[in-house]
Amino acid sequence: MSNIGVIAINTGFVQVKKPFLTRKGGPIGSRLRILLSAEFSSDLPVLAWLISHPEGDILIDAGMSAGWLRPDYLDSIGSFDAWLTRRLCRFQVEPGQSIGAQLPKFRAAGTQGLRVFMTHLHIDHVDGLRELQGCEIWVNESEWAHPSGAPKALLAPLTPRRFAFEPVADPVFDRIYPITRAGDLFVAPTPGHTPNHCSIILRRGGLSYVFTGDAIYNQKQLLTGELAGAHANARLAARSIERLEAYAKTHPTVVLPSHDPDAVRRLAEGEIAPLWAG
Repeated sequence: MSNIGVIAINTGFVQVKKPFLTRKGGPIGSRLRILLSAEFSSDLPVLAWLISHPEGDILIDAGMSAGWLRPDYLDSIGSFDAWLTRRLCRFQVEPGQSIGAQLPKFRAAGTQGLRVFMTHLHIDHVDGLRELQGCEIWVNESEWAHPSGAPKALLAPLTPRRFAFEPVADPVFDRIYPITRAGDLFVAPTPGHTPNHCSIILRRGGLSYVFTGDAIYNQKQLLTGELAGAHANARLAARSIERLEAYAKTHPTVVLPSHDPDAVRRLAEGEIAPLWAG
């Protein structure tokens, strides 16, 4: 929890194949390393972020649903997607940990009037939408038109509102989508993890809170420029990291990736990424 109106909601944990986290070789070699590896990472959180705002509350990504409590849950997303997910990831959701179970603890109105903005459409970001009936879902129109690695069975019942980026005079992000009229919360394109992945930035109290989705898996990747093996397009991912780095150099920034075990602490402490020159 945080006193700046941002709440981190941990909806479960995932272990991924270790080559997911670090890239070696070209696109084919990188994918083969992931598929053939027998080693999994330690538990990584699956985080969603609730932002209280005078113009209406925003949830960034939806995390996981309680469906994962059923051993056969993956079968509901289709045989190929189920096989691939089992091959690459191990998910764990405890009773009471899903987004649907936790949201009423932090928001008395539950899903009423809540807008959900998606960074991308992978299973660990969209699965919780099953439990958020009545929410207004917003997706980058290009991500929706060309979902990469997304489970089609989870997307099929959705009717999201789609947005397009608008040009702005900014040296780092020259296209954004403003979520609020105040301009303090906006979406920025950070493609690479998926071809149309995006991140969301909140400016509040003199700090920028950058919700990076999976553009990076942890803050270290931003500081070192390290690419994850799971990125669909390494060139775009590297360029997005450069832009996030440039932003953090020119704005005091709290970096909040969706699977960083240290992100909740950084949020609570308002820890600024050590790129800011002051």
